[in-house]
Amino acid sequence: MSYYKFKMQVNGQEKEIKIPEEDIKRTMKGLDCSIEEAIDIWLEDEGYVTNDEQEALCKKAKDNKITATIHAAKSLEERKPRERERKAAPRKEMIIAKLFQALKEIEGTENVVIENVGKIITFRIEDEEFKLDLVQRRKKKWFLRKSIY
Repeated sequence: MSYYKFKMQVNGQEKEIKIPEEDIKRTMKGLDCSIEEAIDIWLEDEGYVTNDEQEALCKKAKDNKITATIHAAKSLEERKPRERERKAAPRKEMIIAKLFQALKEIEGTENVVIENVGKIITFRIEDEEFKLDLVQRRKKKWFLRKSIY
């Protein structure tokens, strides 16, 4: 890989900068510019040279909070989780309560516990553990098709 080598002042110190020739050729071809312009673009992109006009526009955009979505976007971790309001399901709660009573009456059952009201019961028979999960299925939607004829 070949490089263009330059010596220039960076932060008050003289520094040798190597610019990949491929980058310059790609910039020249893509932007249809001269080698000097391509080198200037590379130096600006890499932060070796500042463009006063570009800096002024960036400052103006930041002051107007235009770039807020790019520079100061809030992450998902900063959002407060919403608490879900569970809809009352009296039929499910009644079924769980009756299953709970029935399981208690079965000989050999231990640790019969309602884990989630209207949803989960856990229990143990001898050395085996069980979990009942009550799931209510939604009604199927049947769409009536109207005849075009």
